[in-house]
Amino acid sequence: GIHEVTFPAFLTTFAGTCGAHWKAPRLGEQRPLHSIIKFMPLRRFQLITRYICTYYYTKLDVSDESDLPKTFQAAEEWSNHIQRVSIELYLPGTNLTVDECMIPFTGRSKETTLVKGKPTPVGFKVWVIAQQGFFLRWLWHMKSSPYTAVIINLPTPKPVGKKGKLRTEIPLSNTQSVVVHLVKRLHPQTYHVFTDNLFSSPQLFRLLRQLGFGATGTARPNCGISTEMKQIKETGKAPNGTPLRYNEVILIPTQDKKRRGALPFNCAQRRLL
Repeated sequence: GIHEVTFPAFLTTFAGTCGAHWKAPRLGEQRPLHSIIKFMPLRRFQLITRYICTYYYTKLDVSDESDLPKTFQAAEEWSNHIQRVSIELYLPGTNLTVDECMIPFTGRSKETTLVKGKPTPVGFKVWVIAQQGFFLRWLWHMKSSPYTAVIINLPTPKPVGKKGKLRTEIPLSNTQSVVVHLVKRLHPQTYHVFTDNLFSSPQLFRLLRQLGFGATGTARPNCGISTEMKQIKETGKAPNGTPLRYNEVILIPTQDKKRRGALPFNCAQRRLL
């Protein structure tokens, strides 16, 4: 009946507004019980939420190949609304992070992505910018990426050696450009963006610096960092041979007990890159 359709919507809204639902359990504390199965079995709830349609399928336009795929068009209206309200209700601080996330989906779709080694290996991949687990903005990941590469201007180099055309600009990869697109979708203010080695590169951090943003992230040896920093990452020692000390920007201990070199935003300014 009608109550069976409205109940999942009520339950989803209740879970989002009930603070006790999201609290981490504490030792010796009895959390309140919300026995939903008294009103609806889990199987029926899953079937209703799977087949209920939240969009007008007649409005989906797949004639334009440059537009979003049909799968993402169906969720785009809700996605834009949630992002708009999130920005209105949550005023982010300075430190933000950009990463990839997976929305679990195992049905038939050309847009599903397989990422081995992830807790959710199969589903839709999205690029998100977040703070303390709260998603501020996100972009759909598509195999034919619509996010054009951002061109960054390099400082004019001095001619050395053979004569030739000096390279004064370089494009970022589509993945690195996602960071710039996400930051620009936020309210204008000063941010410090943290990234992992999927995004980090001297070119990206130089551009963020030019835009007035700070950036810090782990770096791959082949991302364009200097030979000196690659040697530090491989040996764990400073150029003078002394072991690196923790709590310095150049080295950060992680939960897997592996040492990872950090790429601070001011490296480009000090020409270490």
